[in-house]
Formats: sequence, C-alpha cells, structure tokens
Amino acid sequence: MKDVSARTCVLYILVDKAFCTTHAPLEEFLALPLDHMGICNFEKSTNGLQTVIEFITMVLKDADQCIAKRLEAMNTMYTIPCAYSPIASDQSIISFERIAEEHNEARMRSQLQEGNTSLITEQGSSVPSQGFEFVPTVTSFSTPQREPRLPCYVLDSIVCNPDFFGRVDILQTLENSLLPTRTKFISSESTRTKYFALSGMGGLGKTEIATQFAFRHKEKFDAVFWVRADEIAKLDQSYSHIAQKLGLETTAESTSQVVSKGLVKEWLSNPWTSSRIMGNIEVSSQTQATWLIIFDNADEPSIVADYWPVMGNGSVLITSRDPIAKTYYSKEISGIDLEPFSDAEGASLLKALTLDDDVSGVAEHISRRLGGLPLALTQMASVIRRQELSFSEFMKSYENEREHSELHGLRYSTGGGNYSYTISSVWRLDEFDPRPRSLLRTLAFLDPDCIEEIIFEEWSTHLPAQEFFGKLEKSQLSIHRMVQDVVIAQMSTEDISQFFWNAVCNLATQWPSGRAAPSKKKLQSTPPKAHSIQEWPKCQTLYPHVLRLKQTWQKFFQDKPAAYDIQWAGLLADAAWWQFERGRTSSFDGFYDVALNICENSDDPDRESLLVDICLGIAAIAAEANDHKSSRAFKLKALDYQLQYLQGTDIQDARLSRCFSELAIALIQDKDYANAENNLLQGMEINNRIGSFSALAYANLGLLYTFQEKYEAAEEVLGWALSKQEEMFGKMDKVSFRTGRVLYAFGNLRAAQGRLPESHEYHQMALEQFRSTIGDHHHRTADVCHKVAEHLIRIEHYKDAMSMIDQALLIWGLDPKVYQPEIARTNFLKGQLLTTLGKHEKAEKLIEKATTFWSATVGFSS
Repeated sequence: MKDVSARTCVLYILVDKAFCTTHAPLEEFLALPLDHMGICNFEKSTNGLQTVIEFITMVLKDADQCIAKRLEAMNTMYTIPCAYSPIASDQSIISFERIAEEHNEARMRSQLQEGNTSLITEQGSSVPSQGFEFVPTVTSFSTPQREPRLPCYVLDSIVCNPDFFGRVDILQTLENSLLPTRTKFISSESTRTKYFALSGMGGLGKTEIATQFAFRHKEKFDAVFWVRADEIAKLDQSYSHIAQKLGLETTAESTSQVVSKGLVKEWLSNPWTSSRIMGNIEVSSQTQATWLIIFDNADEPSIVADYWPVMGNGSVLITSRDPIAKTYYSKEISGIDLEPFSDAEGASLLKALTLDDDVSGVAEHISRRLGGLPLALTQMASVIRRQELSFSEFMKSYENEREHSELHGLRYSTGGGNYSYTISSVWRLDEFDPRPRSLLRTLAFLDPDCIEEIIFEEWSTHLPAQEFFGKLEKSQLSIHRMVQDVVIAQMSTEDISQFFWNAVCNLATQWPSGRAAPSKKKLQSTPPKAHSIQEWPKCQTLYPHVLRLKQTWQKFFQDKPAAYDIQWAGLLADAAWWQFERGRTSSFDGFYDVALNICENSDDPDRESLLVDICLGIAAIAAEANDHKSSRAFKLKALDYQLQYLQGTDIQDARLSRCFSELAIALIQDKDYANAENNLLQGMEINNRIGSFSALAYANLGLLYTFQEKYEAAEEVLGWALSKQEEMFGKMDKVSFRTGRVLYAFGNLRAAQGRLPESHEYHQMALEQFRSTIGDHHHRTADVCHKVAEHLIRIEHYKDAMSMIDQALLIWGLDPKVYQPEIARTNFLKGQLLTTLGKHEKAEKLIEKATTFWSATVGFSS
C-alpha cells in the first residue's frame, strides 16, 4: 500500500506472512506494491503479474502428476516400518493416575465443582502462597518456528581425502542423479526426493566417493547432512546433532531423540528457508531449500526406514554392503554395485600416491595381487613410501611373506562373479611392534567411528601406522571396518579372547555405572548416579562400542563361559538401564536378555547381586509397558535372589532396600496397602541404618498414605523428603527428577484434601522441575501436564488447559503402544473440555473413542 501524502513513496506490508502462509511445500510469497483495489484488478503493467501467470500455468500443467506423487509419498510414510520411539521413565515411581484414578475420580470432580480454596500456612521454601489463589503462569510448550540456519553443512564427522583418485564416472553419475533442480514452481519433479545407492563389499571406497561428492558439491545445496547409519543409536545421535546445527532446537531442548528425529524429518519434507529479495524489497518467504543427506554404512537398510525422508526437495545418497539398498526405497533400481580398480587404475593410484613412475610395470602386478581394492592399495602405498621401497622391492618382500593359510578364511567376491581373493593376505599386521599391534587388536573390537581418546589414551604414543586410521577431532580416531575384519581374521583364538576381554574391561571401567557394589563386598550408602543427567553424554559416547562388543560376543563367545562374564553382564545391564533412562521403551538391543542368561548360568560368587539389578531393570521395562504381572514377577524374583544371597549374614544394604521399595509398588497396584506400607518402611529403615536416602521411596509412601486418607502422615513424609532434597541439591534440583516427583506427590495430596489452589501450585512446580531436568517430552512431564490441565479447566483457563492436554497427548503419542491407557485418559479429559467449550459433536466422538479404548486396554468399563 502506498502513502501518497509523502513526497517519497513508502511501502507498507498490508498482510504479514504469518497470516497468509499455508505452510504448503514450495509455497511462494509475492510482494506487490498495490492497495486492495490493485490486488483485485491486475493490469498488464502490474509488476509481478507475469510471475503469477507463469506460476498458475505451471501448477495446472503438472497438477495431476504432483498430486499423484504426494499421495504416493503419504502412503509410503504410513507403511514404512518404525524403529523404537524413546520415552524415558523409572520404575521407582508410582503413577497416581494409573493406580488411583478410579479411587479419587468422584472426589476430584466434586472438589473441582465446589472450587474449594481453603489454605493453610506451610513452613519451608517450596510451598504455596497464602491468602489468595495462586494462578501459576503457564509456560507454553509450543516451539516457535525458527528460521533454519542456512547454509547448513553437517560434515564434521568426516574428512575429505586430498589424495582421492579416479571414480570419475561414478561421480558423474551421482551428479546426474542427485544434484538439485532449482525451480520456484510446484511440479511433480520438484517434490520428488532423489535417491541413489552405492553398494559393494568393504574397502571399495563407497564412503570416500560419498565424501568427495559431498565436499565437491555442497555449495549447490542449502544443507548437507552426513549420517552414520549402521546402528539405530548412531542414527539418533546424528539426527539430534542435525536438529541443533540446523537451528530447529537448542542443546537445552534436545532431551528427546524421537522429537529431534521428528523435527529433522519434518524439515526435510518441507524444507522452508528464510527471507529473500524481490527488487528492492525484502520479503519473508518460505521457498524450498535444497538438501543432501548421506546415510553411510547402511548395511541393514531396514533400520534406516524410520529416518527416511518421505518427500521434499532433496537428495539421498546411501552407502551399503547390501546390494538390496539399490531397490529398498525405490520401485526401480537406483544405484550401482562398485567394482575394484582394474590393474591399470590400481597401478595409476599407486604411482600417484608414491610419486614413482614405475617404468618396470610392477605396479600393475601389485594392484592385481591386492585385488584392485582401493583401501589396500592406499595403505600399501603408505608402507612403500614410509619404508622408501621401490615397487620391485615391495613386491619381493610381500611375496616372500608366509601365507598364513590357516587364517585366510575371510574371502570376498569382487562382484564380477569370476574372481575372489583372500583379503587377510593383503596386510602383514604382525610386523608391527607389540604395543601398537595390541592397540590395533583392541580397537578391532570397538565401534569403528569416533573412538574417543579416553578409550585409547594409554596407547596414544604407540599408535600404529596412521594409514590404518582416520583422524577426526583432536581426541578421536576412526578405523575402517575392513581393517577391523582383517585384524580379527589374522588373530588366533587365544588372541581374540584376550583382546576382546581387554576391550570389555576397558569399557566397564569407563562406564559411569550407577549400580551398587556386590552386597557382600562393600556397603553401598552413596546414592547411585543412575538418574544423573550429567552422565548421559559419556554414556552416549560409549554405547556404540558396547553394541559392537555384543555383536562380537555372539559370534565368538556366546557358548563359551569366561572369567570376565560377570563384568561383561554388568556392562550390558548398565548400558540397557541408561537407554531406559534416556528414553528407550523397548528392545534395548537384547542387552538385558544376554546379561540375564550369563548370570543365570554363572557360578561367580557375585552373580546374585547383578541378578537382582537385572531383574529390577526388566521389571521397570515391564511396568512401563503396563505389563504389571511380569513386573511383579521380576520384583519378587529380585527380592528372592537378594535374600538368598544374604542368608546367614547380617548385611543390609541399598540393594535390599530397593527390593522392598520396588515390591511395595507392585503391592500398591494390587491395592494391598498394608503390606505395601510394611515393605516401604522396611526399605527406608535399612536406608536410615546405612546413611542413605531415597526421595522416591518417600514420594511413594506419601502417595500410599494419600490413597488411605492418612493425610497428616502423608504431609509429614513428603514435607521431610522435600526439605531433605533441598538440603542436598538446592531448590528445584537440577540433577534428576526426584524433587519434581516429591512436588508431584504433594500436589496429589493437596488435591485429595480439597486444597486445590495449593495442589495447582505444587503440580506447576513439579512441571517446571521436570522440564528443567528430563525435558518437555518425558513420560513424567506428560503425567503432570494432565494434572495441570485439570486445574486450568477448574479455573476456566481453557486455552492454557488445551495446550497442556495437547502436550501430554504429544508425549504419549511418541510411543502409543506403551501409553495406550494414558492416551485414553487424556483424550477423555480433552473431550470433557470440548464439551465445556460447546463443541459437542467433537467431544462426543472423542469421549466415545477414549472410553472404548480404556475398556479395551485397562479392562474398565463404564
């Protein structure tokens, strides 16, 4: 719109972008210097008219293909199998809703209607205000749509090789298949994700080719992402990293890997970008960005399915040893099988790397002897250069080496079908000095990517030849998978056992275990670190190595008892428990199953203590999946193991205390309140005797007293627990969610007493404490969101209540199979709110579905 009163023409934005955007893919915003009348009556002289005409023409021309592609993409999105979706939890918590919903529902409804505002004076620092109803400020859960930080190149986990050689035809094919076609018009072509796979055996240079393509052409994309795709844990880490680098979330917000994954996938499907310039006017726009994502080492294409971008203006490059990768995500073949270098190509690479002209022609013979394998050629060139050998001298030395025939069982097909070779004959690794050779053999059993310095620091001055490693950061190494295969193939059975268990012991020492020491060896009064979020980054670094060790154990040691079995089982149990805390709700990579099997078949004197910890961990998983029968059985089993182990001794430790406390939770679920109280008090008495303290035990006891309407006892227990937590960790504890759990129990107590304003404040404080520790997308955060929503409905803050309900449903929906009862309960509350708002048709449908769902999953019927 023009301001004609001024001598200078000034343009005003009539409609802000936020009010006219539909968030459609490839949506265009056109800034026109027109008033209302001008917008409605285009003239030939209007600036931008031709652009509008071209846009409409192109949309109509390609409309049928575009719609077909969109529908196909949406069908794919709902048929692709999903990996696990993490939601964290802890079995040491009683869900007030799960246990007492039926018990308190009538009372709560009555109190909500009456609006009881009775208050009392409380002592201490974390108590509600007096004299008036405190209405806490509702912190919004909605994350504002941030402008992505573009260009964004997440390539910090790889290094571009300056000596890259050959593969010109392959790189040209990648350019033709994956480089973006920029257009501002919606078309079937522009909305189709491009895809190409490089498949072939290890050592052919798949990763090197992908690296070269990424670095050579990154400027042609708005974003390039490198993703390690050989394990789910690495995929999750990569997507969390991308979400932060792209600016979709901050480090503080990145508490749920499934949320990070969702943010990245959403952006890939609709990669909006920032403002642009039209003439002399800056116009906010959401034109499509172009992106390239590289899934490296996706040797099991199926695990990438839940991370696969289903649509968007981007390109996907995948490297895999599995040839099915070429067709796994496409109906047509989209990729190639890499072949080794020809003799001439291999000779050219050797000459380029060694600066030797090779007039004798021996280089081609060496290339043939090494099978044309680029990795072997590169590393042998390093040997030739470092030892200052001629090609003839190297070949003479190489051919004179003994054949190691008994170790040449690792054979690879080159893809041509007519030739195979024994890869272990390529390297002579036994020529290294003992300490470097020991390091190389130990690293052969670890995850090859990002080996941290804390693992190899004692050998850091004795590293083998650098050609065997990729240098990443200052404190990290990587090692090629093929080198690991060869190292293991050239080891004797005794060496495999020695270096595997070396790696196990090293990682077990590094892992920040929260388990107590074996009960007969040391009294454990120090609170475990199992819920300390400060330990999570270190666990995340070590976890891929534990996973790699488990795969090796299954191959070599599954049926062979070993001296370090209990230490190995303990490491597996620790890693599984961390995954449970961090957010995983199923599978756990089979760690608990392996650990349990090892302990049950071991005669180690300390096995019972570990068995107790494993059984309690499995019980926690079962409880989280609402399988209370299995949970109770494993809790009873844990207590039985511990009592048998301590029989004939006067030992009482934190492990025994935990067994009593955990069994009490099962008894509460059975409504056996008397025995539950006895178990909780017995566990707390043990803790008092050894100088330990468990806030969760006090929170659970307070809830138990609340269920029994012993309000004074509940007040005393929870008040003491809250003051103790503040004494140890300060107000609003930042170490774990324990303080929030006590606040939550206090809120439930106040609700049962009819002191609803105070209940609201306690629940609000619990929500803030949960969000500051376990984050916005944790199971416990959803619990308290539901409670706060009930309070907000009572005081008629309906908009804020709906926000809380939707956040709870979002969290439950991250793992709907696990949280079916919770989804039904919160949807029922949403239906009641919609009824209050007069949206009766929607409310009736939602309440009907919620009631049916609740009846089917919990067995409750109205």
